[in-house]
Amino acid sequence: MKDLLTSTRVYESKCLETDGRYCIGEKICDLRGTVYMIKCDGCGETYIGETMKPLRKRLDEHRRALANPASYPKESFPRHRTLKHTNEPPPTFTVRVLHRHLTRTLERKIMEAREIRRNGPEINTKEELKDVLGLIS
Repeated sequence: MKDLLTSTRVYESKCLETDGRYCIGEKICDLRGTVYMIKCDGCGETYIGETMKPLRKRLDEHRRALANPASYPKESFPRHRTLKHTNEPPPTFTVRVLHRHLTRTLERKIMEAREIRRNGPEINTKEELKDVLGLIS
């Protein structure tokens, strides 16, 4: 009982909803207002993004784009699959939440830009980089 009352992350227990697809160790799939890093399990390249949606919904969008690149020609993940994993099945990925509970759009965008500058993700497009880095330059 003491652990339940003193934990600051009671609502982030292990996930049963997505069969562990995104929640490894702690429940992150329902978090909103996040800045996150995705690592491609196929090649190790990374992507940094932000969302106000439940994280699971945004990650499902990335997964659909990887599975059907022709339907999302201007997005980062289809481009990544086409360039790096052309004759392979869609790669899986792991996700790590870098910042959470950011309810204001500008705050998320600035934190995303800081993480992009800090980590230099390979999957983000040049246009994305230009847009977000302009917020902190």
